[in-house]
Amino acid sequence: MRKSDPFLIAGLLFVSLPLSGCVSLASINIRDGSAFFPTLRASHDLQSPEESRKSLAIDMEVSGASGKSSQYLSSGEYIEHGNDIINGPAQVEASCNLSNAMLGIRSGWIFQKVDIEWMAGLDLLGSEIKLKSGAQSPTVKLFNAGPFFGWKFSLKPTETVRLYVKSKVSTDFSGAYGLTSGELAASKHLAQNVALFAGWRWVNLNYNQDYASDIHIDISGPTVGMEWAF
Repeated sequence: MRKSDPFLIAGLLFVSLPLSGCVSLASINIRDGSAFFPTLRASHDLQSPEESRKSLAIDMEVSGASGKSSQYLSSGEYIEHGNDIINGPAQVEASCNLSNAMLGIRSGWIFQKVDIEWMAGLDLLGSEIKLKSGAQSPTVKLFNAGPFFGWKFSLKPTETVRLYVKSKVSTDFSGAYGLTSGELAASKHLAQNVALFAGWRWVNLNYNQDYASDIHIDISGPTVGMEWAF
């Protein structure tokens, strides 16, 4: 039997080690600071804040947003999305369409000029993630449902104007995704039960996938909407 050359084995190991790490699964990254968030809200007070100095209400909200960006895959990197694999080097255009609905309880303390409240409930999120690179254009649609928790701080300079900041975090029941969002806005009551609001919203969304590229979405932009109290 021919004896193996130790120098040959060492040389093969030296060459194979860097090669074994030259192929890596890349994440999909979408970052857009020019998104737009149209929103509709409805709320129903379960008790009178004026009498109890505490809030207890049911909140409902429906909103949407789109974002897009591009990323470059270096040689040895690849993205797996849906049934497609995009290999680097390549320029990848990525876009997302998000639809969000929530149903929750809001409660807290009501003062003359300040409200401090917490929120909790059910969050529903639909996402469509599209990629484009050359002739490849894979699209994946995702739907997730899970609990959310948040807080809201409001200033009331007049009887009809509110300035507020709020934030929430949510995840689905399997822990496959995590969402953090925030909003800084002002609202103006047009009537006793109807208000318009406008401000700035940001959303950070992460999908952790076992057999495909992880998805990281970081979008922000103006939000405009209407709120109805019934």
